[in-house]
Amino acid sequence: MADKITDHADAEDRALMPPPQATHSSSSIRVHSSSSRMSAASSASGQFSETTKLETRRLAGNGCWSCETTRVDICHVIAKEDSQTEVWEQAGLFKFQYKTAANAIPLCGACHAEFDCAIDPGYVFFPDDLQYFIDYETKDRQRRQRCAAETGQPVERKAPTATEYLAYQMNANLVPSDAVGGLYRRVFLKRFLHGGTVVGLEHLFSTPRQWHGAPMASIRRAFAILGSPRSYIIDPSTRHALEKLRELYFGDESPSPFDVPLRELYRSDAIKSANKRHPEERDEGASERAKRARGLEVGQSMGLIEDAGSTNRCAAHPDWVLGPHVTTNEVVRLYGPLFSPT
Repeated sequence: MADKITDHADAEDRALMPPPQATHSSSSIRVHSSSSRMSAASSASGQFSETTKLETRRLAGNGCWSCETTRVDICHVIAKEDSQTEVWEQAGLFKFQYKTAANAIPLCGACHAEFDCAIDPGYVFFPDDLQYFIDYETKDRQRRQRCAAETGQPVERKAPTATEYLAYQMNANLVPSDAVGGLYRRVFLKRFLHGGTVVGLEHLFSTPRQWHGAPMASIRRAFAILGSPRSYIIDPSTRHALEKLRELYFGDESPSPFDVPLRELYRSDAIKSANKRHPEERDEGASERAKRARGLEVGQSMGLIEDAGSTNRCAAHPDWVLGPHVTTNEVVRLYGPLFSPT
């Protein structure tokens, strides 16, 4: 029976597949600009299978996970074309399957659009207990350093999974024993629900809620708001916790192999080294500076110029290099070397 259900779902999936020449789906049509919204990439990633959609609804409910509106889509948290995916994979933070329920959440059209607005997100969600993730990474870093010292080989990072986060919250009596996932904070950065006409509506839906998916997926989306002025809507302690977690994952103590060359390029030692020119280049630079200095001396000596037989006065201009009193010989002295054969 299960095989028949699977075969039927696969057949439906094939029927839902767009022809090769199609470039837009119903969800991407709602997107105003593909360059500013991740939803375009999400649409291009391919729809979830019907089985995954059913499982997501079973775990997260039939309504919008954010605002409980009944008309929803099953949306990607991380799109396949997310340009940061490789960065997080290289850092050992993304270890979940992108086309499973671990990367899926039911959202209404309004919440989906604001969630996917990469340039200016109006909605995000992330784990309610960020300190757990900070402590987890701190301990794992110590483990990696210890093992690397013993073996002489780099050690792969361990990142908290949905199961681990749920188990931690169950042990802390923060969620019941039948919870589908740990608690996640819903954060509205814009008043877009019902066009912002209902005062206090965001407060009603800002309470933490259980989510079944991969916590790292939500954290990646939360990091995206730290460059926005809207991030200051969040309370300072939560914002600082996000910044600290980002530093732990991607800071100088946790370089990923793929970005080491670029990191070294912008360190102070590299900049100082780049400033050390070849001796001939330094000599040429000194010569040019001397020429500019001589020109500056001429300009500074201008002041008010008065010919012996004239009462006409010419006020010096601060940007002049050659003033009215400069002779032909001085011009040749200043610029002749530029035209001399080397």
